[in-house]
Amino acid sequence: MFTTIGKSDSHAVAETRRVLRRLLAACAEAKGRPYPYGYHELDAALLEGFYGAPALRRLESLREEHALTRFNTRALGGVRP
Repeated sequence: MFTTIGKSDSHAVAETRRVLRRLLAACAEAKGRPYPYGYHELDAALLEGFYGAPALRRLESLREEHALTRFNTRALGGVRP
């Protein structure tokens, strides 16, 4: 889901965030996985639910191994398991 709204439109921003949270919850309920790009309010619990702790640990290990810890820190919320 991609949206384009002006930052100054606080009502539209709030409504968009509300809808995106509902979509994220629906994705979780359907045992899906969101594309880890863009706006997501992902926390450690949601990430573990979507991907599992072993996969998140492996991702962190690969980032460290390839010196990518400073790049794309928002992907998967930048959360460490």
